[in-house]
This record gives sequence, structure tokens and C-alpha cells, in this order.
Amino acid sequence: MDHHIFARGVRSPRVLEAMRKVPREAFLPHDLHEFAYEDAPLPIAAEQTISQPYIVALMTDALALEGGEKVLEIGTGSGYAAAVLAEIAGEVYTVERIGQLAEKAAAVLTGLGYHNIHFLHGDGTRGWPDHAPYDAIVVAAGGPKVPEALRAQLKVGGRLVIPVGSDARAQELVRITRISQDEYKREDLADVRFVPLLGQEGWQAPAQEHPRVVKLRGEPLAHVIASAAEPFDTIGAAELTPLLARIGDARVVLLGEASHGSSEFYSMREQISRALITRKGFNFIAIEATGRTPPASTTTCATAKRRHRNGRRSPAFRPGCGATGKCAASSIGCAAIMPSSSRKRAWASTASISTASMLPSARCLNISTRSTRKPPKSRACATAA
Repeated sequence: MDHHIFARGVRSPRVLEAMRKVPREAFLPHDLHEFAYEDAPLPIAAEQTISQPYIVALMTDALALEGGEKVLEIGTGSGYAAAVLAEIAGEVYTVERIGQLAEKAAAVLTGLGYHNIHFLHGDGTRGWPDHAPYDAIVVAAGGPKVPEALRAQLKVGGRLVIPVGSDARAQELVRITRISQDEYKREDLADVRFVPLLGQEGWQAPAQEHPRVVKLRGEPLAHVIASAAEPFDTIGAAELTPLLARIGDARVVLLGEASHGSSEFYSMREQISRALITRKGFNFIAIEATGRTPPASTTTCATAKRRHRNGRRSPAFRPGCGATGKCAASSIGCAAIMPSSSRKRAWASTASISTASMLPSARCLNISTRSTRKPPKSRACATAA
């Protein structure tokens, strides 16, 4: 990438960094991924192309962005250039004539985590006047002239970069700088070849339906999770105070699903269980033991008791545990964690916690004892330290 761009005269650190960050393959059909970083245009849907990286860098560089600007892009295409712009600009407004491309680009860019890009399906030669004026405007298609609508939407001092030429397939890349309300400066930058700019102020095109803002039906689940997540460097250093504050006075806490998960996932649940016991006063833990027996790993189990609904106490069901108090499983599923002030029973499937981490103030009960049915023989034992 650096060879194709830096060596050909693009020197802006912001542009070079943006080009490095954006994964071009994400905007290409799968069968073209191996060519993603070739310095060449490649075909996408609707007989359109994704511009070669050097041209994207050259046009972005010509806008002279310093960071935080409001930019209008005409011709969203695959969305690749919009992503590069969004790495530098504050807000990017992009207009695409072909609905199929607008929808696809919106999905890809949102999936990559770009939330400062706004999409309009409409005639790009008319711009997007609702958000004008713009600090910079870039056009990714060649027109016979500079559309007056785009000139009018450019802020004084702003730059407009567009391919212009009398041939629909060969143009001169020009930069228009708005000097004052009625004065513009034109500079020729390079000979280029773009797809035709179709629209009311471009080459002739079919009548365009009414413009519409493109919005996804719903935010991708990955982004919903990411926006709600609280980052931490290590599990041991994770600050659980915000989580405990959200739990508040809740009497039942569901920690998670018991069947699958990474070791980090289990370790974090262990940390949360410990915090609930030591900081929230929880001392009643209902568990559902795993069905598997991890090899060469045992944990000492103390005698656990539970209270029946009629108030009597009896030993908890302890299959797999002998008189020595050895438990076959070193990791067990933990269901509802309840504070001592609760007198109600609540059961829920949740995650494994290490029996070795249990504290003296906590009791573990096998969740299967809730039922009047005979517990399955495959259950590992419940435990309490």
C-alpha cells in the first residue's frame, strides 16, 4: 500500500494512516479478496467499480482535511472511500444513485463500526442540501461539468474534488476552492478515468425517484454488545463497581449459560460471584453441576444442605462424592445467586465457577434437588467451602 501511495506523492500522515486502517477486502466480493491491495480498480455490483487505492488516497489528500470536518461524498459505491474519509473527517454524508449499492455499503460500513457516516439514496448531482454547507466535497464519478448544486453547498474556503471531462469515460481530476460567495478557484490535478456521473446535472440518466435516507433495519448485534461493554485490561483488574451498582437491590442474579465459554469467560464469572458474596452480602448459591468429569482434577467438597419448602433441612444431593468429600468436577454450573435476606426460591441456568474459589460465607446447592423427580446419576456434586 505504501509503495503505491507514498511513492507516488501522497504525503499526508492522516491520509496514509487512514488507508492503512481500512480493510479494502471488506468491500469486495469474496472471490476478489486476493486482489484487494493491488493498485487497480475492481468490479463490484451493478456494473460499478471500487476505485484503485492510489486514486482514493489522491482525492482524499486533495481535500486537505485536518480532522473533524463535515464532508459530502457523491458516489458511495462499495463504501471504501467513505470509510477512508470517515477515519479523518468528523461526519461523512454520502449519496448513491443505485439503491442496491447504497444498502450494501451501509450494511458493510455499519458492520465495521463506522457510526459517523450517513447514507442517502438519490441523485448525487443534487448533493445533500439538508446538511450543507460542507467543508469538503468529493465526487467519485466523472461529469461533463461541475454541478452548480455542489458548488452552492460548498462552504467558503471549502474544497470540491471532481473528475470533469467532455468524454464520459475520460476526465481531468480538478479541485475547486470556494474563495468567496461568488468566486471559485480551479486547479487541474491529474488525468483520470471514472464511471459516468449520472443525474440531473451530470450525464443523462433515467428519472430518479425521490431521495431517501438509507437506514438499516436494526443495529448489528455486535455493535449493540460493543456499545454496552465495559473494557478492562485484565480480568483480575476489572472494576465491578458499575456492575454491582446496576444489580442494586436485586435478589436474584443470573450469571450466564453453563455449557460453553472460554476460560476467560469462566474466570470473569468467578470474579463476579466473589464480588456478589463479599460486597453484596449474597450467601445462597444454587448450582447445576456439569455432566462431564474433567480428568485428573479434584476439589474438596464440604457438606451442603438445603432447606425444603416445608422448612426442614436435609443433605443436598451429592452423586459422585464419596465419604472423603472429594468432588469429581473442578468446575460446576452456578445458577441463581441470592442474598441472605431472600426467602424465595429462584432457579436459573448459568455459568461454571471454580469450586476452589468459593468463600466460607457461601453455600452451593444442586439445582436438580428442586424437583421431586430423582436427580440424574450423571450430575457432579454440589459444593460449599
